[in-house]
Amino acid sequence: MLKRMTLIVAAAVCSLTLGFSGPAAHAAGTPNVLAKAQADNDPGVLVWVDTDKGTGLSDSTQAIHDQFAGSEWAILDNGVMTVSKAGKALVAAAWASNKAGTYVPLHARIGTMTVDGTIFRQESDMSKGFAELFINQVASDGKSARSLRIEVSLAFAGQQAPADNGNNNDGGFGGF
Repeated sequence: MLKRMTLIVAAAVCSLTLGFSGPAAHAAGTPNVLAKAQADNDPGVLVWVDTDKGTGLSDSTQAIHDQFAGSEWAILDNGVMTVSKAGKALVAAAWASNKAGTYVPLHARIGTMTVDGTIFRQESDMSKGFAELFINQVASDGKSARSLRIEVSLAFAGQQAPADNGNNNDGGFGGF
């Protein structure tokens, strides 16, 4: 099941990255990194499984924990945020931000999977942050679903926070 989830997420990342050019995408097609962070090595992870027999915790929680421990988070100028580890994409989502860049909501929907979350950066020290992701997947037969909750501390490499994802010239997106 974990291998299947990884393949689904990887396929979703590819389709999102290829299909979401964003107004700030460069002519060469390679987005610039606006902010990059390293996740700590002990993320909080819960994986819920819902079936016709009820709800319970999945035995894949440790594997998901290990995937996100030490992962690299990048906010790109094409409106996409990526999470990767050892050069392999784990998840991607569209991002927006407030003008200060301290509140960065995330969202993506790819097939039967949705990704929602938020990156928070400390206003007093922009090198410190925290992220939470909620990934929901419905099985192809529609009879079961998994809900992943991932919370992780982030250390940004001293970059300024992104105050604009290219969709609004006065900073932020959608009136933030």
